[in-house]
Amino acid sequence: MGGKGSGRKKGFICSKETCAKMSAAMKGKSGPNKGKIFSEESRAKMRAAKLGKPGPWAGIERGPQSAEWRRNIGLGNKGKPAYYPRQRFYYSGVPFRSSWEVAAAKSFDARGIFWEYETKQFEINETITYRPDFYLPELDCYWEVKGYFGPQSKETIGLFREKYPEISFIVATEPVLKLMGAKI
Repeated sequence: MGGKGSGRKKGFICSKETCAKMSAAMKGKSGPNKGKIFSEESRAKMRAAKLGKPGPWAGIERGPQSAEWRRNIGLGNKGKPAYYPRQRFYYSGVPFRSSWEVAAAKSFDARGIFWEYETKQFEINETITYRPDFYLPELDCYWEVKGYFGPQSKETIGLFREKYPEISFIVATEPVLKLMGAKI
């Protein structure tokens, strides 16, 4: 048993039926109890132990889609400088958050357009602040460069446009950057 081509590790001896039962028991399980089969009595005790022990987020819908979760996170981060990822992208001595922003800066430079990176922070509501990527002072216009334009970004930009309708604001996605000749 356990020889070449049997699908089992060499030196591990069990019947095909036993191996099949063990594989079925371990499917979809992880952690220290992976593969363990508990009696109904043990499972009832574990359920009872978990009841009445709410976690730190008890009663709060979790995840970035939850307004209450975002509010709690936003209050903790309000007024702090924006997060920079581990990998920074530098161009003209300026640290950028993404290579797409670098491509936009290079395109502005190629056209002789003066730009400033993340110069002004706007307060959208009591928990959300927003800092557009670029300000073009000669055009009096703000630019936001988006590679992934997810639901949270769309919501933030929508709130920004509602609160500041008088500000010229452009969201540059991949097609816009390609039209500018940016190499993404």
